[in-house]
Amino acid sequence: MTGLAEQRVRAHLQQAGINDIRELIYDPGFDLLFREETASDLQGHETGTVTSTGAVSVDTGVFTGRSPRDKYIVRDNLTRETV
Repeated sequence: MTGLAEQRVRAHLQQAGINDIRELIYDPGFDLLFREETASDLQGHETGTVTSTGAVSVDTGVFTGRSPRDKYIVRDNLTRETV
């Protein structure tokens, strides 16, 4: 990534307190994601495993998703009559 897009992403990361950016990969393709997730030098929860169907499975440990207490209801024109 180069140019204006990279500058914008770096600025957002710096606003979030992330300042020591050594490498920035923006919107990677499937092949790069697959290689990075299944690299042989990964350890522990970093490691992705290729399943029998070819998908990559990652063990996230105790971090299984959103907290049950993190619930939000959004009311807008699309959901006004159904929520």
